[in-house]
Amino acid sequence: MSIDIPIVDLNRFLKTGDDELACSQVKDVMTEYGVLIIRDPRVDIGLPNRYRDMMQDFYRLPVEIKSKYVQTPLADGTQIYETGWRPPFTEKPRRRDEVLHLIPEGARPSAPPPADPKERYMLPVGARPETSEFPDIDFLSRIDPVEIENWVPICDAWGVAMSSALKSVMEMLALGFREPVDLFTNMLFEGVQKLAPTGLDLYRHGKSGTVAAGFHNDLSAVTMHGRSNYPGLWAYTRGWKRFPVRLPDDDCLLLQSGRVLEHLTAGRTLRGYHEVVIGEEAQIRIREELLVGKIPWRVSTTMFSNIRTDRYIEPIGRFVNEPEAARYFAEREKCGTRMMRTLTEKVVKLTV
Repeated sequence: MSIDIPIVDLNRFLKTGDDELACSQVKDVMTEYGVLIIRDPRVDIGLPNRYRDMMQDFYRLPVEIKSKYVQTPLADGTQIYETGWRPPFTEKPRRRDEVLHLIPEGARPSAPPPADPKERYMLPVGARPETSEFPDIDFLSRIDPVEIENWVPICDAWGVAMSSALKSVMEMLALGFREPVDLFTNMLFEGVQKLAPTGLDLYRHGKSGTVAAGFHNDLSAVTMHGRSNYPGLWAYTRGWKRFPVRLPDDDCLLLQSGRVLEHLTAGRTLRGYHEVVIGEEAQIRIREELLVGKIPWRVSTTMFSNIRTDRYIEPIGRFVNEPEAARYFAEREKCGTRMMRTLTEKVVKLTV
């Protein structure tokens, strides 16, 4: 089914610091859909395309070159692929039996593969804390491939664009809930933030029905995307209606609620379940690229944003009084603890 998600324009909020209608819209859309489409006038209209093209250039490099940019394992030998290149078949979606029984038969997700065929590049961005209990997450070195021209300035520009939009939307979400404007941004300040674009080789994995990313939700507080160069993202509403997510143009950005934001709001915003499946509509373009000698790649322009690692994942502000708050307080733990556990569980260990 198709759902017409309202596009929230940030223009008035950016000018005045207050747009009651838009803030309410942000709250309502995030509550119902777990995803939000915004239009941010600060985004350079050509930047998303430059970023996608640059990432496509990287993904088209030979494996032996990309392998130079895999993160060094941690001191105990654990590999978490949290900076640099994350090879294909390293992200392992787990079957979400806790919610599958809630989804109507005709809307159920595709069976997840043992590991996702997509690859990813992780690039830390944003302010870091001075000290940390979780240095393996907070103090990862940035890895920049030397083979790609203008990598640093383009990544830096995209990181600023995404981070600026995220801050504004989190302020609007707080105001929409009639909370202090900095309720969420204080939690996110110096949190783990990474550009995390994915690449899928459509020559090898472009058949209609291929699951590029198995049904899942994100570990982050919020996940952001610009427009991908190929369709395929499917999301679910609060009532488990499955719908395709489309961004109309390159000055629009997509936000998805992650697990952490659900906990902060005691379930008022639910984690956004989603999957990426290659469909029939991609087949014509795949064939066109192959005919001119190009290897087609699906590139997402993802950024993950989380709260500080030393902050507790628990209801905050007015949400401590929500009916479901006790359930979320029962799962209270530091963000860094949750991240390290999840990362070591979800990543398939490969020798590259």
